[in-house]
Amino acid sequence: MSNLRNSVVTLFLFFSVVLSIAQVEYFEKNILNFQAAFFIMLVIVTIIGIWGPSRVQMSMYSYMGAWILIYIFVWAFYWRFLPLLRTIEELTVQFLLIEIAAALSYNVGAQINNVNSVLSEVANGAYPNRTLDFKMASDAINTEMTRSRRYSRPLSVLVFQLAQNPSGDKKAQGIERDLSSHFLAAKVGRIINAHVRQTDLIMRDHDYRFVVLCPETNLEAAHTLVRRIYQSIEESVGSEAAWSTASFPDEALSFDELYEKALSRLPELESSTVFVHEEKIDVVS
Repeated sequence: MSNLRNSVVTLFLFFSVVLSIAQVEYFEKNILNFQAAFFIMLVIVTIIGIWGPSRVQMSMYSYMGAWILIYIFVWAFYWRFLPLLRTIEELTVQFLLIEIAAALSYNVGAQINNVNSVLSEVANGAYPNRTLDFKMASDAINTEMTRSRRYSRPLSVLVFQLAQNPSGDKKAQGIERDLSSHFLAAKVGRIINAHVRQTDLIMRDHDYRFVVLCPETNLEAAHTLVRRIYQSIEESVGSEAAWSTASFPDEALSFDELYEKALSRLPELESSTVFVHEEKIDVVS
């Protein structure tokens, strides 16, 4: 947590210095006149840096390199036609500030992901389960899909969507809300694990969504299984949730198609009830 705090403070100080200098009239007229496009780029590089690259396993240097190309593009198609852009020094300073913002914002995003990883480990320690990260399970998914195609065997995908505010407390903020979310996800993962077979794959993404890949399971059997799991989640957790299914080969021939079909059937979560396949299911709120 201290690393995250230091990263956020450093980024805040950086912005404070840049914006303060930009407001000094003497500096603007005689030394460096920041362009409007520079401030737009500064905001964009920071927002994307915090929420994007570290989540998709993009390195900091790759992210900074991408903004080198973007900066060159902006210069080639915009800045070089402006007479107010006076010197190469002005371009260089703006470029360096963009790169510094990219590095600092990336570091903040990485620290946020580290905190989330620690919280997940703590939660999984309290509720052990064999849930895989959805992005890291591609090899296992491909293996099961290949086997089902080769031997013409059924396969089903189950999707469970948990509420975005699983704590049920709208006032919960910060670490309290994060802990509640991680512990709930771990507990639901354990519930699912208790109902499925060892050959079934349990996966979770970062949107409180669980995906279960069930080999040798047709659509009828998948409906029976998903209802049983949903009932256990409702009884044990009392959190708002929704579910849907899709089956191979009746409804789709690839995992991506199965997953998209299941997502398209996933009902919108409401405050007190969930509608699942035209059935109204009361949820404990």
